[in-house]
Amino acid sequence: MAGFGGPDAFHLMSSTVVESDGKIPKKSNPPKKPQETDEAKKRAKDLRQAVEERVSAEKRAHQTVLLLIEDHVTVQVLQDAAKFIDGNYYGDIVTERAIDKLCGYPICPNRLKCDPYSSKQQYQINVSTNTVYDVAERKCFCSSRCYAASVLYQKQLSETPVWLRANERMEKVRALQPGEVSGVHGKSINLLEDDAVSKFAAELKALNLRDEEDTRKGPGSSSGTKATVFPKTVGPDDSSKREDQDQLYLVKEKAMDTE
Repeated sequence: MAGFGGPDAFHLMSSTVVESDGKIPKKSNPPKKPQETDEAKKRAKDLRQAVEERVSAEKRAHQTVLLLIEDHVTVQVLQDAAKFIDGNYYGDIVTERAIDKLCGYPICPNRLKCDPYSSKQQYQINVSTNTVYDVAERKCFCSSRCYAASVLYQKQLSETPVWLRANERMEKVRALQPGEVSGVHGKSINLLEDDAVSKFAAELKALNLRDEEDTRKGPGSSSGTKATVFPKTVGPDDSSKREDQDQLYLVKEKAMDTE
């Protein structure tokens, strides 16, 4: 028995797992990683390229915004900038310029006479045309002409995201000088679509009805409330020729002592 394989054979037998049927199981190989197909490689490459193009496009847009909020630029610079920004970026430009008390239109070198955000006034009424204007944006410009030129420029900007314009045929955007357009008082609004203005209009209508009723009843029958009209001009405008100077009126109720 001493010659039967020796101690090495005993070690081999003790370290080998034998199945119940007496067979020694084969060693299992680790699963092979699936090879990356050419299609998967192409998708990964395209994704990396798309991310790089987006980062690059947004960086150009940010640089363009910084350029247009610094003082004023030429017409050509503003027209070329349209390739790299959209309406949202341009809105940021107008806001940043107004905060620095610069006219919101990048071509204009004028400064604003007052802080556009210090006044809470949002609406003005043109009684000659019975039109209500939202002047929140208009206050960011030195004149109604600059506001009009800015609105026209912004409407021409492409709505395509800046990082998807590589293969887009860009239409030429025209930037106008303020003297080339007629002034705009503000954004014309529909009374039925704005709750605050609709409420104001309803109160004004009720006030007018009370005045008419008092007139029919004769003197001494005043309801105690009277409409007072205060003239107010459009706001700061360029000193150059202005074709249409409208008087805008703010209407408010004033309680009168009936005693």
